[in-house]
Amino acid sequence: MRQGRIRPPRILPQIMLILLIPIIFAPMILHMIAERGADYQPHIAFAMEMADGTREILPHPLFHLGVILTHAVMPGAGFTQAGFLFAIFVYLALGAVIYGVYVRPVFESRLNWKSVFVAIFVTLSLMTISAVTIFTWGDHNLYWGYILPNMYHSPTLTTMRPLTLLLFIYIVGVFSSSPFFKTWLAVLIAAILMILTTFAKPHYTIAVLPAIGLIVLYRLYRRQTIHWSLLIFGIGLPAIAVIVIQMLMLRTSSVGGGSIQFAPFEFFNLLNINGLLLKFVMSVLFPLAVYILYFRQARHELSLNLSWLTFLVGAFYGYFLVESDRVSDGNFVWSGQITVFVLLVVSAVFFLRQIYEPGKGFTFNRAAVVCVVIWLLHVASGVLWYATEISSVAVAERWW
Repeated sequence: MRQGRIRPPRILPQIMLILLIPIIFAPMILHMIAERGADYQPHIAFAMEMADGTREILPHPLFHLGVILTHAVMPGAGFTQAGFLFAIFVYLALGAVIYGVYVRPVFESRLNWKSVFVAIFVTLSLMTISAVTIFTWGDHNLYWGYILPNMYHSPTLTTMRPLTLLLFIYIVGVFSSSPFFKTWLAVLIAAILMILTTFAKPHYTIAVLPAIGLIVLYRLYRRQTIHWSLLIFGIGLPAIAVIVIQMLMLRTSSVGGGSIQFAPFEFFNLLNINGLLLKFVMSVLFPLAVYILYFRQARHELSLNLSWLTFLVGAFYGYFLVESDRVSDGNFVWSGQITVFVLLVVSAVFFLRQIYEPGKGFTFNRAAVVCVVIWLLHVASGVLWYATEISSVAVAERWW
């Protein structure tokens, strides 16, 4: 009697991710807190000052409130330890969202050993990949001018990423035919995610709102589905309310910022960064290749088009806008970095759906091979970026 193949336990990928994520990212977080000096140290200090009432609540307080809550439930831990533990929790949450919400559904209920390996590899690589920086390796430049999806030194950006990926599902849901997105439960969940995401850092929200507006206009013209309750009460009003609150808080906040100015490439010119067009293309090489090589399918994929529109708005902010009092900080660059992260996740899932069919497995043609090679270039650049960051010295002497 012929025996069937032994399938992996359904919980195996989750167990492996729970084990691997701390192994990979705990050393990086410790390095950022104890040795690098930015931005974890000042933000943990802000959390401690917010807790004892010596500092006002910041306009983007989600990481700080997370540290305060972690410290409260673990009183034996100091604020530094609380910051570390909360960051680990965020990375675990990010892995859970990428795997559980985006990658796992591609394989439906037919996990085998090959799909388990692919799912884990894709999840971890999305948490570590970088722009394809191969052309500037000789210049020791892995950052300047690129739009990177993974920034290890920013706890606020790290905190918003799992929330942003969850929020994106509901933003796409505004235009979905699924009956769930018509419910008030969906509206409530979307509103909570929008509020939390924007309070973590507003840079995704200010990029996605114009992109949503463009999609709405297009669908009105085509007389296609729009869930207005979800759009207005789950997305639009919560986003506007939080942004208005943040603008009011900035007026009295010690973090400053100044007025927003239209100043094309001023941040990059200030730092003598060149080759921006090539670096822009290298930052989105995989999503670009996927869209071009699978254009017939891609042009009809709402999530892919929405993530591209949002990224283009975010990149526009980074290239053309600055804060008058903090030009050298390049804070609008964050919009490009969070939107390219979402774009890479959505593009990776779209690509997996093109090459994998449940019950039949993976099928590779020339287009698929090209995309895989480009993906591996992103991954190799990400490994180098990780190695560079974890060996970086203090902020005053850092090497990018």
